[in-house]
Amino acid sequence: MTEYKLGSSTLGLSLDGFGPSRKSGQGSGEMISCRKQAGTLMSVGDEKNEKVLTRKSEKWKTQSNVTSRFYLYLS
Repeated sequence: MTEYKLGSSTLGLSLDGFGPSRKSGQGSGEMISCRKQAGTLMSVGDEKNEKVLTRKSEKWKTQSNVTSRFYLYLS
């Protein structure tokens, strides 16, 4: 279990077996794609770059079926 700090909250995602971050469109889609600007995790997307988890008032809501492949969007 890898936890990502979200300001005063922590989002825990099971990312076992995932490799280092890569840019979107590269690799198998099983890699984690991170875009870091200010360092706050704002959303988590699947391999189709659809947002499946979004930050709203420090709470994270599931918007669709969460797959085993994630892209983490940091801004």
